[in-house]
Amino acid sequence: MQTFQKRRQVSRMLKVSALLVLFAATGCRGLLSFSPERAVVQEILSNHTFGMQAQPDTVQVLQSKVLEGTKFVQVAFQAVDEQGRQQECLFVYETRKTPVGFVTGSGGGGCGPVNPPDVPIGMSVGSSGGAGVVYTEADGFVYQPEIVSLEVIWEDGQTQTIEVVNGAYLALRSGRQELDQIKALDAAGEVVYTQESSPPAPEKRP
Repeated sequence: MQTFQKRRQVSRMLKVSALLVLFAATGCRGLLSFSPERAVVQEILSNHTFGMQAQPDTVQVLQSKVLEGTKFVQVAFQAVDEQGRQQECLFVYETRKTPVGFVTGSGGGGCGPVNPPDVPIGMSVGSSGGAGVVYTEADGFVYQPEIVSLEVIWEDGQTQTIEVVNGAYLALRSGRQELDQIKALDAAGEVVYTQESSPPAPEKRP
């Protein structure tokens, strides 16, 4: 019986050592993330995004979507830039599961003044491809409460109907795509605003 206990203890120590090696190999910062959403929050809090530091009490996961088995997380937060100005930020990150938890992959976003602009919706478009799926995403804040959904129209003719979730929207496509326009709809399905595509944005960092 004593021999069996010793072997079990050795086996357990080997498993712990293996997990520590795997954790070091992932290059993760901070605590283990047991959900994709938590991994993205940790990424935001641990990085100086574009020279700005996120304010922890403002970080909010807005929604998550799955594309080809990969989960994407959209997160909003406020940050202070190098000039001390308050900024409103919206980011999307790809996530993946490792033996020791979830980590972030490719992703990015943008920041702007806290006060809402005059347009009903914001729009950001970017393509990325890291260790996971190659994808294109369009997203933004929705500033008018009567807008409940959007039609996202791509240049290849495909249209996606996207619901507004927590004051924002997120559209995902496989591969590198070009956006044509976005139509904002009210509860009756009437178009209340149309946003034409802006010039292609730089690719997001891996």
